Parts: sequence; structure tokens; C-alpha cells
Amino acid sequence: RMPLANMGEADAHDALYPGHRWHAVMHTIVAAARANGLRCMDGLSANFKDSASFERACRVALALGFDGKQCIHPAQVATANAVFAPNAEDLDWARAVVAAYEAATAAGRGAISLNGTMIDAANVRMAQTLVRRQAIIDARD
Repeated sequence: RMPLANMGEADAHDALYPGHRWHAVMHTIVAAARANGLRCMDGLSANFKDSASFERACRVALALGFDGKQCIHPAQVATANAVFAPNAEDLDWARAVVAAYEAATAAGRGAISLNGTMIDAANVRMAQTLVRRQAIIDARD
């Protein structure tokens, strides 16, 4: 029986399952949000003194597609911001994808290649999302 702790947090029961026990539930939440055009925030991590566990929970949530994580204490904010903000390498990639897409669209081409890699509609949407996310961060700073 799976214990009902805070979704997304690691505890002793994780040793019983080789993957992330909440993966399916968290993926379903993200998929439902995306299907309805909504952003999706991961839930709270109540133990605000365990910064390593909080960072791990943030990274799992990011990997599963969440847009951010709720914070219960000010000590968690910097970690959540650092994990969910695009890093420089990802942002460079995203800007290059968006530029390649805009150039291809202006030239009437439907297929896009960047550095020898095909870029599809999903790549373009992810890149646009990263660029928008960074613009929001820049506007708040």
C-alpha cells in the first residue's frame, strides 16, 4: 500500500519503488493542465528546513513539466526560482530555435533544422515557453 504523504517529496517508502512513486499522478496533473491551457504548480514541501529534499522535489517537478513549486517558507523561494528559471544554455537553445522558426516561417518553409537537428512544433513550443518564462523573470527583477 502506497502511503499518502506529501506528493512529490521523498521519504523512507521510496526505497520500495525504483522510480518516483508519484510520477504517474504528477504526469496526469501536468497533462490535464496543458490540455486546458493552464500552467501547473507543484505542491508544498512542508519540511522547509530540509533544503536538499526541497531542491530534489523541485527538480522532479521540473522534469515532469511543472511550471513552478509552491513555497511554504521564504527559505524555499531562492531554490525554487533557481531550479525553475531557464539556465543560460537552455535559454541560448530556446532563442536559437525561436529565431530559426521565425526565419523559416518568413521564408515559407515548413521544416526547420538547427545545427543538424530537426526542430518540430513541440520543440518550438518548448523554446517559446522558455523565452516567455525568462521575459517574465526579467520583468520582475
